[in-house]
Amino acid sequence: REAIRAQLMVEKYRERRQDIDSYIRQHLLKNIKFEAPKNEIERLHKELVGREKLNLHYRGVSEEDLDKYSKELEDKMKPLAEEEVKLYYIFEAIAKQEGLKASNNLNEAVVGLILSFADFKK
Repeated sequence: REAIRAQLMVEKYRERRQDIDSYIRQHLLKNIKFEAPKNEIERLHKELVGREKLNLHYRGVSEEDLDKYSKELEDKMKPLAEEEVKLYYIFEAIAKQEGLKASNNLNEAVVGLILSFADFKK
């Protein structure tokens, strides 16, 4: 019973953390406006499309179906690529300003920093 309670608590914490992370990301994207480098967006876009096609292929989707929905997949991944590149630059700037070291998980470090300033009493 205690193990199930602990597991549920961990799951609720994980979901709450994902909600907060999503809110922070959307808030930053909404309030910080700039043009991200087009070549980096294009590179990430191609990578995301390729990764998604590979995932679908491993799930058993035929090459014919992949070709059929290729344009739709590319359209779906374009805004995601742009958001991720912008977030990278935003997180990089925050980390530099706050003196955080670049790491494999810079996003986590910056989100953690932002959360450390949050007032959870509201």
